[in-house]
Amino acid sequence: MTRSLVQHGVLGIARSLGRLGVQVHWAHNCRDAPAAWSRYVTQSHATPATSAETEAWVAHLSAVGAAFARRPVLVPTDDPSAVLVAEQAPRLERWFRFHTPPAGVTRALADKRRLHALCRDLSVDTPEAWFPACAAEVEDYADEGAFPVVVKRVDAASVAGSALTSVAILRTPAALRRLVRRPAFRFGEVMLQEYVPGDASSVWMFEGCFDEGSACIAGFTGQKLRQHPPHTGMTSLGVGSENPDVAQAATRLMQAVRYRGPVDIGFRFDARSGAYRLLDVNPRVGATFRLFVDTRGLDVVRAMYLDLTGQPVPAPAGIEPGRRWMVEHTDLLTAVELVRYGTLSAPAWVRSLRGVREGAWLSARDPLPALALGAALVRQRRRRGAA
Repeated sequence: MTRSLVQHGVLGIARSLGRLGVQVHWAHNCRDAPAAWSRYVTQSHATPATSAETEAWVAHLSAVGAAFARRPVLVPTDDPSAVLVAEQAPRLERWFRFHTPPAGVTRALADKRRLHALCRDLSVDTPEAWFPACAAEVEDYADEGAFPVVVKRVDAASVAGSALTSVAILRTPAALRRLVRRPAFRFGEVMLQEYVPGDASSVWMFEGCFDEGSACIAGFTGQKLRQHPPHTGMTSLGVGSENPDVAQAATRLMQAVRYRGPVDIGFRFDARSGAYRLLDVNPRVGATFRLFVDTRGLDVVRAMYLDLTGQPVPAPAGIEPGRRWMVEHTDLLTAVELVRYGTLSAPAWVRSLRGVREGAWLSARDPLPALALGAALVRQRRRRGAA
């Protein structure tokens, strides 16, 4: 449900299931989608509607599902689609199979205000947060609050435009005041979150899948090494690593809300207290999920598929020690920026790629998506140059 070129999660799903012989159909609204060129995408169903309204999407998905003799497995790939599927489950379950969390849980996890309250109720360690409702409250924070401060959109499930990127770090009161003065700014759509110091490597990830009884049938942990943009972005290089503290905290939260389905959770290690503090919950498959592949090839998408189709899910065998995964073009962009900052050298970047077992785009067995991405990036750059 996005026109973004951040489609490596979709591509990973297609490749993971396609290599098992599963037919993969992709319903989306990006007609020149690079991921749609994958040999593992059986058919791409671009919606004819330009609207992201719920009714348009339900009608489109229903038409796709009705063409199958047996109900296929439905896999939301971003927060808006995860919330849509959860809230429209009674209408979509006629055509598809998918996990169904209790009513309201998916939106509560995607909504930063409700997630923060949930963490407080369940004693889950998370950074402090403020939700300014008017200019006076922003002024109060600018006068007395701590900086840097993290600013996030409250409703990650919204597909509407916003005055903000999803995450930003503001380092001065003046920067906060400038943000509020933007014409498109709306009170209630942002939160201010305590800044926890640390670079990308202080961020730990949990990727898991929970069955209809909220039992964790697959759970993996890993660590960011780099991200794009360098200070607040998505993983561009990660490493799989066992972290029982992170796995336990994530599992406890998901089971407390009786969650069902795939989930992607981010934590930051706070060196000041020695605690892992929950940052975000994505109630769907994470774009980095192919970092987390055990030695027998099991990942959360395969675990989800096996569970929904009534097949036994083997117990995870553990990730190959030191397994690394990268998003090739964004990691190169981050490396260039870090070299300019003086915090990374070109030889160190090359050394950091040792252990990379899989790239998000490049694949000798499936080369067309990477070529299509390259062409899309060139077109995007030309459009920006002409603007």
